[in-house]
Amino acid sequence: RHAEVRNEDDKTLTLTPASDAKVLLNGDLISSASELHHNDRVLFGNNHLYLVHHPAELAELKKQGTKATPVSYEEAQAEIAKNSGFDMDTKGKSKEDLLIQEDLMSMLPMVTEANAMSEE
Repeated sequence: RHAEVRNEDDKTLTLTPASDAKVLLNGDLISSASELHHNDRVLFGNNHLYLVHHPAELAELKKQGTKATPVSYEEAQAEIAKNSGFDMDTKGKSKEDLLIQEDLMSMLPMVTEANAMSEE
């Protein structure tokens, strides 16, 4: 078990990670209960990446005239890489640097999984 997700009154979603589990919220490792919001990204372990869909919060955003921009898998992986210390800025980089950065993004989940396997 990695975490517990609680829905309180169909308004508040709370994510509480297990004490020994790796859980990332929006690319950051969490160790205590955290409130979830629409379009938050949750990574359980190394492979299970989820996007939070919070209907009540989405309806409230629409009511306020705020657009909820969808988050892609690639954006979520870039967020994790950036929070792990990788330079994910694209400004001023050559075409070759951008291609290497793209390759790194596609390999990062596999490297993370290999590292986790070696620790077991």
